Amino acid sequence: MAITQSMQKEHYAFDQLYKTVLRNGKLIFAGRLLQRAVQEHGNTVALIYNDKYITYKKLYVLASALSKKIVEKYGLKPRDKAIICFENSPEFYIAYFALWQAGIIVA
Repeated sequence: MAITQSMQKEHYAFDQLYKTVLRNGKLIFAGRLLQRAVQEHGNTVALIYNDKYITYKKLYVLASALSKKIVEKYGLKPRDKAIICFENSPEFYIAYFALWQAGIIVA
């Protein structure tokens, strides 16, 4: 498989996101990683699944909406634990980041 320029750009954005976990010697709250990715690489593709492309911005919007629903419907609070049972799909990552944004520990 040939590496395209688009794939290189996506790899670079992913690399930069995780290199910024430490900022000025301080850890960034994990729930803020996706928000930071949106600020720096909003229109870059974050997920590719069956010919569907989801940008960091779209992933953030979907995760934020789900995070709000999870907290409202189930009353979960930061440091509560939750497990995600999905196949490897965009929905898994949306749920994963939604829980992180709410401060919930993903098991």
